[in-house]
Amino acid sequence: MNKKMLLIFSHKLTKSQIEDAISTLGVNEFVDLPQNLKAKWSSIDPSLDDLTDVLNDFKVWIKDSSSPSDYVLIQGDFGACYHLVNYAKSLSLIPIYSTTHRVAEEYINKNGEVVTEHKFSHVKYRKW
Repeated sequence: MNKKMLLIFSHKLTKSQIEDAISTLGVNEFVDLPQNLKAKWSSIDPSLDDLTDVLNDFKVWIKDSSSPSDYVLIQGDFGACYHLVNYAKSLSLIPIYSTTHRVAEEYINKNGEVVTEHKFSHVKYRKW
């Protein structure tokens, strides 16, 4: 049985995210956003009052790219996620997000500047 995961987020899946999706969710196909939608997802205007027009193209893509019970990994602008999670549920899809373990390290570089580095590692997928 083909089990897809649609990817609605700005970056690439890590090796551990791929392995987890395969082993725990039974995913055997990953479907990336088309490049134009990926760019649009990465640059949602925070000053907009209404996201309806912005999200229409994503809704069409989700509907055309999925079958009931497929997973949809949705991460990004909180309001946009909220709308697409509800839309995915209306199509009998399973919206999820990746939980992470975060570590922050701070150091002073050779120029005397304080630098903070954040490292994220995938822990598990969680249903919205």
